Amino acid sequence: MDGFFQELDRRYQDGDQGRIEAFLRETLSRLEGQGKGESGEYASVLNELACFFRGVSRYAESADAFDRSLGILERLGMNRTSQYATILVNCAGLYRLMKQGDRAAELFLRAKTLLEQTGKQPAYAYVSVLNNLALVYQENGRLEEALGQIREAMTYFRGQSGSEHEIATTHSNLAAIYLQMGELDSAEQEIREALAIYEAMEEPDDHHAAGLSTLAAIRARRGEYPDAERLLEQALALTERFFGRNVDYAATEHSLAIISERLGRRENAAERMKEAIADLSRILGPDHDRVRQWQRELSDMQGGGR
Repeated sequence: MDGFFQELDRRYQDGDQGRIEAFLRETLSRLEGQGKGESGEYASVLNELACFFRGVSRYAESADAFDRSLGILERLGMNRTSQYATILVNCAGLYRLMKQGDRAAELFLRAKTLLEQTGKQPAYAYVSVLNNLALVYQENGRLEEALGQIREAMTYFRGQSGSEHEIATTHSNLAAIYLQMGELDSAEQEIREALAIYEAMEEPDDHHAAGLSTLAAIRARRGEYPDAERLLEQALALTERFFGRNVDYAATEHSLAIISERLGRRENAAERMKEAIADLSRILGPDHDRVRQWQRELSDMQGGGR
């Protein structure tokens, strides 16, 4: 499988979503032709396909692929392995994005318990559990519990050789919590730690955009709108490179629209908002609550309501 992951990494770096999906589907077809449609290998590739669908905001297809992957491992009696726990983590991340926080927390906690019981805690999987639980708690306003998970992740790193990716993600998530708490200096210190790691990486990282967006939010809270706009434009380009025009891309467009409005560029703000609405509507549907909220904001911009 090493060759598979190397090729997959190359395709992600190329940023062609069509070629990534084609490669994953071709690999699954090849494994089926070899009689490996019920193998751990097949489950692993399905997990990668599910993660791809999650990244490009094709949530229903992602959920189906995760279910199929987990089902294979269960039938193989591998539902108490670190591989199973890792896929649970990825699946839980999908439910977090779908705003199903209770379901996400349930799966994250199952994965955490399983990793602890196996005695084999891959740094990526275990720290991903802690970071994602922190995000779930943060989104539910449970900030102290979120901080507890991040502190546990930091403690874990002291005894493990964690990769740069997990360390950067942990700093980035801690920054987002401090930002929500209004502690801007602490938030900026943490996000600078994360961005320094991302910028030193040999290849661009798909989480770099989130870090840039967090720093942009800090700048905006301080009224430094031109700098916030510059950072958001960088985040937008990185998001499109890795995932195309997904939900995060639309959210960044929305943030750029708000910044344009605050800079007094109302016409530009309205155009940005229209683009954000079009992208989000394509993914979530025109009747989604978030789409309707953005449409109300557009109406305010066009009517001078703000």
